[in-house]
Amino acid sequence: MHKKLFKTLAFISALACSFSGYTKNFHLEDIQVRSQGSVNPSKLKDILKGFIGKNISADLLQQIINEVSDYYRENGYPGSLAVIPEQTISRGILNVEVLTPHLNRVIIINDRNYLRKSAEERLFYKLKTLEDNALNLDDISSYLLKLSDLGSFDLKAEFNTDNENYLDNLHINVQPKNKIDFLAFSDNHGTKASGKYRFGGVIKVNSLTSNADNLSLFYARSSQKQNNYSVTYEFPLNSHPTIVGIIICLSDYELGKEYAALGAKGTAQTYEMYLKEPVHRSNETKIDFLLGARYRDLKDEFSNFDLQFNKHSTAAYGTLTFEHKNERFFLSGFAKATLGRLYADDDYNVINDGSFVIGNFGINAGYRFNEVTAVELRNELQLASTALEGSEQFLASGADAVTAYDPSAVSGDCGALSSLSLAISPFKNFDLSFKPHLDAAAVKSRNFKYVDIYGAGLSAELKYHGFFSSLDLSTVIGNKPYKDCDDGQIFFRVGYDFFN
Repeated sequence: MHKKLFKTLAFISALACSFSGYTKNFHLEDIQVRSQGSVNPSKLKDILKGFIGKNISADLLQQIINEVSDYYRENGYPGSLAVIPEQTISRGILNVEVLTPHLNRVIIINDRNYLRKSAEERLFYKLKTLEDNALNLDDISSYLLKLSDLGSFDLKAEFNTDNENYLDNLHINVQPKNKIDFLAFSDNHGTKASGKYRFGGVIKVNSLTSNADNLSLFYARSSQKQNNYSVTYEFPLNSHPTIVGIIICLSDYELGKEYAALGAKGTAQTYEMYLKEPVHRSNETKIDFLLGARYRDLKDEFSNFDLQFNKHSTAAYGTLTFEHKNERFFLSGFAKATLGRLYADDDYNVINDGSFVIGNFGINAGYRFNEVTAVELRNELQLASTALEGSEQFLASGADAVTAYDPSAVSGDCGALSSLSLAISPFKNFDLSFKPHLDAAAVKSRNFKYVDIYGAGLSAELKYHGFFSSLDLSTVIGNKPYKDCDDGQIFFRVGYDFFN
């Protein structure tokens, strides 16, 4: 590489001397760039077209070298250097060669007790294919971020450079996480009928079979004896890494309050399978696509009247999610399409079985003014083709929506939600934030009138080591849609992550 650089400098110097002896001007007609690095040729051509037609001079050649070098460095090849090999510029055509660092080997440092060899070969295959090629940091960073998102391990990567031969070896240290993580929590995010107060926990087993596969177990119980169980298992199939996931959710309930006299109780079972593909990763942007299918079985019983309603549904769905952030700006969103069918398994004709289509959309935007304050706007929308079963409806109220209303107050087949908040973090070394917020939502169900609700409140969040807590105090704004709605709500959550 150094020989080519010296020849370039000598060529430019000689060219400058030769031009000084001519009165005739030579015009640059074309620039041809060669390199082992892969960049967008049309964008590079657009950058260089400003030089076409100009008189050839040593200054012009140096400007071209700088522009080509900068373009490659900004597009994943930070050590690149454009050079002009010895040549005769005929017909105004200039040849430029770009020298790029070379990736020699990718060396994986791995504890086989945590990640077995077959899993290592499967997951790092894409990175291994970069060996003996031009070193592109964007590609390497993208693969490392995708693998880190598996959540089974941390990755520490560093280069060992051989300056004499201009070769780089990439050393990747696979650092295991805790084999078992445990989180416990308590909140009052439930409904009055099913139990407002809840407690529960999550157990996560990292790299369960030493294949970077993860198992999560969830359990929660409410003050009205409602139980929720969930099992999630994810396994990475390849080096993308495409993930196959399985979710099993079970719940049973006995309704209290005014429903207790009816003997209202029931069960719900959901079985789900999905494929998750990390479409794009960079230090600022993340895009995922998820394709899945589910089966849900629902039973509602009124034991005091010897009534039982049975139904089940099947559905397929696709979800696209994205995130983009930098030092100041944050943007995230999702789009989900669900195609399903509801079946009535009893003879009461209480529900209309048939097909349904649901579209869900969301976008969050935030801007940080400084280390203390930031503003965030959250928007969600649901559209449905027909009347929906209760578990498919849009929830407009509760701790995750308009917080001034009880979770069971407002829902519908179609709905929209918007929330504007100002985050204030007054302490630099203490993770405590306050968020005054304004919330609005509207829902519409088939054969029912349009309902809109508004609220305002103040929330606080505290995190300290593994401890976390949140508190929200909100009040209703405007007219309440129903007479029995409270004037406001207080929501809290408290918990501890034992392996944080």
